[in-house]
Amino acid sequence: MDPVTKTCKAEGKSPYLLFTNRQEIRRVDPVKRDYRQVLATQKNAVALDIDVANNRLFWCDRFHRNIYSALIPEAGDPSQQVTLVDSGSLLSPEGLALDWVQHNLYWTDSGHKTVSVASAYDGLKRRVLVDTELSEPRAIALDPQHGFMYWTDWGTRAKIEKAGMNGVDRQVLVSDNIEWPNGITLDVANRRLYWVDSKLHLISSVDLNGAHRRTHLSSSERLGHPYALAVFEDRIYWTDREREAVYSANRLTGQDISTVAEHLKDPHDIVVFHPLRQQPGPDSCNLGSEDNGGCEYLCLKAPQITEHSPKYTCACPTGQDLGPEMRACVPGERVCVVKRDSSHQRTRF
Repeated sequence: MDPVTKTCKAEGKSPYLLFTNRQEIRRVDPVKRDYRQVLATQKNAVALDIDVANNRLFWCDRFHRNIYSALIPEAGDPSQQVTLVDSGSLLSPEGLALDWVQHNLYWTDSGHKTVSVASAYDGLKRRVLVDTELSEPRAIALDPQHGFMYWTDWGTRAKIEKAGMNGVDRQVLVSDNIEWPNGITLDVANRRLYWVDSKLHLISSVDLNGAHRRTHLSSSERLGHPYALAVFEDRIYWTDREREAVYSANRLTGQDISTVAEHLKDPHDIVVFHPLRQQPGPDSCNLGSEDNGGCEYLCLKAPQITEHSPKYTCACPTGQDLGPEMRACVPGERVCVVKRDSSHQRTRF
């Protein structure tokens, strides 16, 4: 407890914020206001996430349609930036989230209308997890310990959805009184999910089952066009594209609003860098004697619905299916229709 403010503070180093500003990524200490550039010369950097334990940054540039990675101290050096996923697989990447336990990277793509995953450090193994009933998927957040992912969709039927990190057990969490849900973040310690609504000028939250909804801040004056948010200790931090600034407020009351950074070009995504934000946990894919859970391709955390739930499931590249032992991949079966001599022949391959 802070002896002056009587609020609970995280032990260890002070947290700092990282946020995208279209052409660059910056960091700022929310208390000391120490402010510096991490990465410049971007075209349209819109989303980012971090690997705290390895001091690594992940970000996507919507102009180049690429997802990149670099160590934070070296991120400004183009020769140290690794392209994980390129424009051959991406159309309009919007949200990015790292599974820091099983080491997979998840993203939303509003062009392809998908939620996808790839191996985090080389990007070579990839899989589309969700590709139906998506209109404008935007932000994504993960709970690797419990095996769930959450994402927003601000399309014609705006909603916030939840599914296992392997793509199963999909469900709608929020669909009422929601218009433009942009940013989303998890407060895992308190088991709540927060989001900003840019059209309704709200910061709201629900529990991880979609119940006990709360409005933390409702103000068109204070929330011009909120885009992304982060929660840490007793504070909410958010970017506002209309006001070109980063703000914070008390998480419990919505009061004590302060400006963290201002005169920004076009702030988008924001994350908190602190070890408590990414608590270590057992890597379900590497607990036994077999690496990667014995999976030939991807090993994905499964949702922990009961104590008997599987810890992980294997996944194959798009177009391939799991074999009978559910570990190796076999060619997927498709049916096509070939026109010959005015008759239709069904061919399986």
